[in-house]
Parts: sequence; structure tokens; C-alpha cells
Amino acid sequence: YMIEHHSHEGDDDDAIEGELQDFCNDGKNVVISKSNLESDLVGSVVSANKAIRRCGFVYLDSLYESDVVANWTKSFREFMKRENGGGDWRYPCQGIGRSEVMLPFEEPFNETSIYGNIHLRSILAHAFKGTFKMELQTVITSSPGSGNQRWHQGWRYLFDQNERRQKYSYAIIVGVVLEDLTEEMGPTEFCA
Repeated sequence: YMIEHHSHEGDDDDAIEGELQDFCNDGKNVVISKSNLESDLVGSVVSANKAIRRCGFVYLDSLYESDVVANWTKSFREFMKRENGGGDWRYPCQGIGRSEVMLPFEEPFNETSIYGNIHLRSILAHAFKGTFKMELQTVITSSPGSGNQRWHQGWRYLFDQNERRQKYSYAIIVGVVLEDLTEEMGPTEFCA
């Protein structure tokens, strides 16, 4: 069943939304393992874009090697010490106890392995039907005990706000977790 091919005229919107919610809550539809990415790139790209279109997100499990992420985390901490907690690199962030800083265009943050990852580039090229650019890289830090954030869009308008469901996005947010997350830290929820 493909909701994007349904005519919404005369359809029961609650049934359509329920079907969509079932699809998006089923991990097999929105989580793509590293082994699937490596063994079936084309199938993984199609699945990832289906999840992006239908659910607004996809989870690429272990996209980056743990030692690479550990190096980014170490470099970020060094950058924060050097720049007195972010200094002029601070970026507006909502929520008490949270900070966001833009990353400088320096090693390791400018390495091709971040945005040049073949799996990620393939998914993005398919989503955008060709070319795309990276707008910015930031790190959001939430201190223990941080307050909840309100529901918000991650970046301006990912879709044209005048369209109910637009076929293609014109912006996508890619998030990489630098620390292991626990349930006690609180969830990140996505909605489309």
C-alpha cells in the first residue's frame, strides 16, 4: 500500500493517517541497518526515501564507524574549550539547559567522510533528485536536567507549507548522535 498514490478526495482521512502512523511506527520501515546499506544500496536508498516521504524521517543505524564518531566528539570538546564554550560560534537554541554551536570549517568537521559518505549521499541525491548542498553543521548539547523543548521544525520549511503532502523535500536534517543516549535522557520525537 502506498499512501502517496491515493486520491484524498472522498477518502477517510483518519484511516489514511492511521495507516501512515502504523507504517511509521514499524521499525522495519524507518530503520535501515548498516548491513542493508552495504549489501543493497539501491534497495536501501529506495526504502530510506519512502520513509522520508511518508514519515518525515529515516534512521540509518551505524552510518558512521564508532571510532569516527568518537573522534568528532573529542574534537568538538577541544573546540569548545578553545572557544570558551562556543563563543562567537553560538547559534540560537531553544530550551533551558541547551546550547547549539556551529562547527568551524576545519578538521575533522570538514572531512569528506561526513558529508561524502556514499550511503548518505545516495539517499540525499535520490531525495533531491540530483544536486544538494550542506547548509550548516551544528552540535546541540543538552545538559542533565534540561527542560523539554516545544514541538518545532528543525530547519525553516522542509516542505512548502501550502502543500498538504509535497512529493519532494527541499531541505533535510541529518542528525548524528555523539553520545550514547539512554531512556532517562528523554526521547527525541519526530512528526511529519
